[in-house]
Amino acid sequence: MTPPPVPLGRGLMVLFAVSAFAGAGTIHYQTPMLAAFASEFAADPAAAGWVATLSFGGFLLGTILFVPLGDRFDKRRLILAELSVLIVALLAMAAARSLPLLAGAAFAVGVSASFPQLMIPLAAELARPSRAAVCSGRYSRACFWASCSRGSRAGSRLRTSAGAGST
Repeated sequence: MTPPPVPLGRGLMVLFAVSAFAGAGTIHYQTPMLAAFASEFAADPAAAGWVATLSFGGFLLGTILFVPLGDRFDKRRLILAELSVLIVALLAMAAARSLPLLAGAAFAVGVSASFPQLMIPLAAELARPSRAAVCSGRYSRACFWASCSRGSRAGSRLRTSAGAGST
């Protein structure tokens, strides 16, 4: 049984936006660190590039597979399931002892990082009918802004603070 929807207020929209930033960041954070991955695992830079390729490919696959499920199943449960897998996949990336394991975990991160795409229609569902389009539009804009302008910059900062140098 699906619980009744919680009305969409400012606090929930902020939580959605922060979630979008964090989710989008998970597929961008590793990109500035590809050279460090190649160095750490004594691999060719082209081989390290597969980490980002599989991450973004996983995101595409996750979007294709999971977003349509939101029309059939409770979006909140799907989002929680994806977040659970995302946490495990991120921990697997952190613990990876080889480049292939890192790339495989990056693929799992990408697949499970598609949850913000489920939050857009959820925001519209939770909003008052007269505000549904505005809420989903604002959230979509936040997702785009977080993904395009902030994810890779945050990854660069993480790389620099970790002592891996700058690009």
